[in-house]
Amino acid sequence: VVWLALPIAFPEQYTDGTLGASATELFMVLLFGWCCTVLATPTYTALQAGPKPWHFTAFITSVVVFAGGVGWLLIGWQSEVSAGDGLFAAAVASSLTAA
Repeated sequence: VVWLALPIAFPEQYTDGTLGASATELFMVLLFGWCCTVLATPTYTALQAGPKPWHFTAFITSVVVFAGGVGWLLIGWQSEVSAGDGLFAAAVASSLTAA
C-alpha cells in the first residue's frame, strides 16, 4: 500500500531519493519505531499503574535524555553529509529510541 500511495501523495523528487532519503524509506523507518512503541505500551502502562508509579517518571526521563543524545549525535553527524541524510538520521534516531 505504501509503495502505491506515496507516489500519489508526494512529488517525484520526494519518492525517488534525489533529495536524500525517500519518503518511502522514511515512512518505513518511522513505522518500525511506531510498532516498537505500540508493543511497549502495555509495559509502560503496567509501570504507571504499579505500586511505585514514580519509577515511570524516572524511566521516561532517562529515555528522553538518551533519545536527545542519540538524536544529537546521529543528526549532527549525518547532516554534515546532506540535509536528506540528516532527515533519515532523525528518523533512525527516533525509531531506535522507541525500541
